[in-house]
Amino acid sequence: MQWTAQRATDIDNVKCPLESIMTNSEVIGLVASVIAIFEAGYVIGAYRTNKRRKASEDELIANKIRRILSAVRIKKVECDSKELFTGQSIPMSLIIASEIASPTEVWIGASLVDHSDGEYYDTSQDKLVMLEPGTKTYHRSLTVPSNVISGEYSLYCAVWLGQLSNPERSIKLDKGKREGRLKIHQR
Repeated sequence: MQWTAQRATDIDNVKCPLESIMTNSEVIGLVASVIAIFEAGYVIGAYRTNKRRKASEDELIANKIRRILSAVRIKKVECDSKELFTGQSIPMSLIIASEIASPTEVWIGASLVDHSDGEYYDTSQDKLVMLEPGTKTYHRSLTVPSNVISGEYSLYCAVWLGQLSNPERSIKLDKGKREGRLKIHQR
């Protein structure tokens, strides 16, 4: 077959079925829209897959936290002192049961609480400890702050998982109270 000028015009005269309905610009716009729909479908599918994966990871973390929260119990808070003055140190022992399978770093906080729920503590004495599996005794002390007024106080201790002395960045695993109240006197 020989290429002739007549043949070239025949090819130019071939019409696309869409040309009778749409202009070239409209056809290009339609093709671009179809491509955009496929891309959006891909992006949405990838987003949903990523969202499911993240939800699964969040669920694993939540399950670990639940296991840890239910696995630590303060059995007893002991303190020999019954009467103290401001500025004196209160040595205390905590008997803590841990069902966590491996040693876990936690911190122990302590505070004095008055009859109207006013709380007095000293974060500089919060203690970082390695919580071992089983029931063990841990020690810390609390100096009675100078702003404590004379009266009776409850002694509370708590075991926290997180940043030392920062309850906003920690999770309270358990809280225990010494039986009986302490009598505090001003100096």
